Amino acid sequence: MSNSEKHPDAWEFFIENARNMEKEEEVIYGKYRIPHPCSTLGDIRFIYANDSGELWSKFIEEWYKPDLNSQSAYGKIQAIVEKFK
Repeated sequence: MSNSEKHPDAWEFFIENARNMEKEEEVIYGKYRIPHPCSTLGDIRFIYANDSGELWSKFIEEWYKPDLNSQSAYGKIQAIVEKFK
């Protein structure tokens, strides 16, 4: 099963937001980056990696973490459930 079939919402976010940083003058943190799925407009954080597979792995791990600011519905729901335990 492909990533797009297994994680359709995460894959859509990944395809729209992942960037190749190799053409930047100075690559400090990694060749690729994507906004952290829990970033807010006032606090934009990024996930960095040196290859796209590694970036996907780091991203998908963060995608499912419980956080009310998450782009993931699962992450938001889990944050709410944990808050009311």
